Amino acid sequence: MNNSTKITIALLSSYHDYLKLEQSNNNKFKYSLYRVTTFILKYTGKFFAFFLSQPKTKDIDILFLSTSKTNKQELSPLWQYITKNSSYKIIVETQSKWKHILKGLPYYNSIDSNIPANIFYLAAYSKYITTHFSAKLYCLANHFDVIPSFIKKYINKDSKTIHIPHGMQPNHFLYTTYDFDFYFVFGDSSITNINNMNLRLGNTEVVKTGSTKIKKENTLDPITPNNKILLFSDWWPEKYPKERAFFEIISNWIKENKKFELYIKLHPKEKGDLIKSYFKNCNNVTILPKSTSIKEALKNTYITLTSWSVASVEAALMNRPSISVNFRQYNKHSNDYIISDKYLLLEHFFLRRATNKDELSDRIEEISKNYPFYVKQCQKYADYHLSNTTNSFDKILSVINNIYLGKKEFNTISISQNIEKIQ
Repeated sequence: MNNSTKITIALLSSYHDYLKLEQSNNNKFKYSLYRVTTFILKYTGKFFAFFLSQPKTKDIDILFLSTSKTNKQELSPLWQYITKNSSYKIIVETQSKWKHILKGLPYYNSIDSNIPANIFYLAAYSKYITTHFSAKLYCLANHFDVIPSFIKKYINKDSKTIHIPHGMQPNHFLYTTYDFDFYFVFGDSSITNINNMNLRLGNTEVVKTGSTKIKKENTLDPITPNNKILLFSDWWPEKYPKERAFFEIISNWIKENKKFELYIKLHPKEKGDLIKSYFKNCNNVTILPKSTSIKEALKNTYITLTSWSVASVEAALMNRPSISVNFRQYNKHSNDYIISDKYLLLEHFFLRRATNKDELSDRIEEISKNYPFYVKQCQKYADYHLSNTTNSFDKILSVINNIYLGKKEFNTISISQNIEKIQ
């Protein structure tokens, strides 16, 4: 088997197995339980399918398939813009694990029985998507697993699939499916990471469109350094206890540096109770309402603190340099992009990460002393990650118009399959 091999059902099954094992930290027992569950689901589902009716077909122009409610919310400005500035009939459908199981049940007897049980339910869900929604363009937010491949297999011959990203492309196993007709990316950094990946399922044509989230009006003039700093919080510490070191470094620093005012912007996925507990007795800390826009949060602050957030790129567009706060020691040879900084290169354009409160003080002092230089670095950082920094929505709509009409009046970069890792 070489890298140009056609995508077969056996390959999709192997790829899905690989992802499940990686997600479970190679927990063979957990995965065996999953295999048994999907085997039972396949054959009981075939029985229940006899009693279930398939929903009527909806004829539309574009289906946007989001991966979650959060993903739908993040990309809603883009779809609102396209709806407002075109005549396309668009439907936004949101995925979930339960939908993957339940929505596909009426189609179990329409699916090839030779498809293995581990991916059968995903094939059935994809059949639901392509049968219930008859679209010219299927815009998918999925960046791993086999649903894009099955949707591409089941759609009409004149329809196309497009990957719609929610952020820059990291070099990570959860960003390894490329079985789309077109694959939109934010900019050059995403293409670099895609080319460096040792696993890519499928061939695609990459299009540098720019951000799918950043609004055109998100611009701010540089500010004179003051004592106000913005923290881009994260939801990881709520899920993984070891990640709480991120909060500890910042809380220890702000408690010793009362001349500063710290403003905290919560992550969309973050509940907020945990971070509130770290700063509950700090009078110089303000946790902003979740409804606060990034522009409003940045307006009066001059530096941002982040772990490895894409928000640092938005901050750079608005002339606010960022400092990485990361308890892990830097190692450029690590395969973990959080350790190596290979995802954002935040430490390449700005300063080396702060791994404790004293280093954080040093980094803030350095940027404050040489602020004009780091404001200039903001533009370089943003340009590396983003194409079309001021008109990305226009660019995306223009490319979608071309694809819809069967034209290709835009530049693409061909990306080839690489499956050596799972052979």
